[in-house]
Amino acid sequence: MSDGSDRLARRRVTFVQDARGRLAALSDGLLALERNPADRAALDEVRRALHTLKGNAGLVGLETLAATAHALEDALADESAPPSPALLLRGLDVLSAMVALVAESVGQSGPPIAALEALKSPAVTPGRVEPAFSPARPLEWGRPQPSQIAASVHHLDSLLELVEELGVAQNELAQSPREMSERHLARQRRLLHELHNTVLETRLLPVGRAFEGFGRLVRDLAEGTGRRAALAIEGAETEIDRSALEPVRELVVHLLRNALAHGIEPPEERKAAGKPATGTIRLAAHQAGDGVAIEVTDDGRGLDRQRVAARAAALGLCSAEEAATMADADLWAFLARPGFSTRDGVDRVAGRGIGLDAVRQGVESLRGRMEIDSLPGQSTTVRLRLPAMMALEDVVLVRVGEETYAIPETAVDGARPAGETVDLATLDLRQRLHVPGDGLPVDHTLLLCHRSDGPLGLLADGVTGRETAVIKPLPRRTRRPYLLGAVVTGAGRVVLVLDIEHL
Repeated sequence: MSDGSDRLARRRVTFVQDARGRLAALSDGLLALERNPADRAALDEVRRALHTLKGNAGLVGLETLAATAHALEDALADESAPPSPALLLRGLDVLSAMVALVAESVGQSGPPIAALEALKSPAVTPGRVEPAFSPARPLEWGRPQPSQIAASVHHLDSLLELVEELGVAQNELAQSPREMSERHLARQRRLLHELHNTVLETRLLPVGRAFEGFGRLVRDLAEGTGRRAALAIEGAETEIDRSALEPVRELVVHLLRNALAHGIEPPEERKAAGKPATGTIRLAAHQAGDGVAIEVTDDGRGLDRQRVAARAAALGLCSAEEAATMADADLWAFLARPGFSTRDGVDRVAGRGIGLDAVRQGVESLRGRMEIDSLPGQSTTVRLRLPAMMALEDVVLVRVGEETYAIPETAVDGARPAGETVDLATLDLRQRLHVPGDGLPVDHTLLLCHRSDGPLGLLADGVTGRETAVIKPLPRRTRRPYLLGAVVTGAGRVVLVLDIEHL
């Protein structure tokens, strides 16, 4: 590839990154116009986004894409007879698919999108607007691209200063007498810790990147189920580790679908209850301690305690008597059990009992937790509490057969020879993890741990050490309920981390 082609390819990568944000802004603007055709600010924002997208496409030689954006821009020129926002959204879908083709390096030399000329006529129905090509995979609205981020100058300067200090400390350590080495090692450990925290801060991105396009998603899902709903987003500037953006997006999609399926009522039912015909789903993010809380709240019918209790009893999760006296939070927790659904039928949005179960598992894989609150007839809130960034954690390394596993040190209270008498429930890790062998060795170890339901003893072959490392999430295909993630030890070995809450 020539230098000119390389430069053009890099410029197109930059174009795609910018275009994703423009498309999300276009979607939000068109949705605002659909709700209020007289919203001048939304109209101006749509025009600016289209004009910028058109110009940027032309600068990188994407003439067909530029012409398509120009056609949409022309359609908005006649304010006396504008096309419907629904029709413009169809045109936006075509633009999105074209950007997706550029992102996938498929090329852009396809035929002109002649059908978009129909957008200039207000008499055209949405069914007549069809793209002239069928892309293999449409652009997924605003999907985070975590492989590239913008770092602040402040963070980069801090990183440079810390690296320079580490170099000085390394030289001092190499030249210092033995009795001074411990002091220099302590300084080096401190610098490494600061360097790690600064790198983590550099990885932080606004969680709003994961929320882009959700207004359109809610609108389309509501339309498909005979409901009316609008999305309100708050706290989009709240920062979270870039590795969590994609998982968070998937979790929130489940929650939005759940809010529409179980919360927001049909317009007639809402009117009868004295509510506006259009429901509101609030998606909010904010700092909570050293983590982030993400809430999805709908102003719908709320949870039916009797219905949930009856379903839990029918599934054998508790008795009817237990359900009657159970705290709300404990009863709502059943909603996240596999196969639990209060719907009598299945439709395209819900009814299979997998939505909240998937959310619970996803949150726990990120080392967070899920909470559910509800006010009957008024609202339901599902709250996700997540760590803001991947932090260094101390773990205890234990030997189980020929394998080594890690346990967060915060869950370990101590260790004793297994022969000592201890009055607590115990679990043999060899049996639980299906590790082959002829039983525990004579000198095996009992780890004294604690979890939410009380103390627990874990039988292992021995404790091999302690590490300070980042617990990283596992790829989806290798996730298990009893695994928190994995750490890389100082020797470069990958070790799985056990979640004692789910052993």
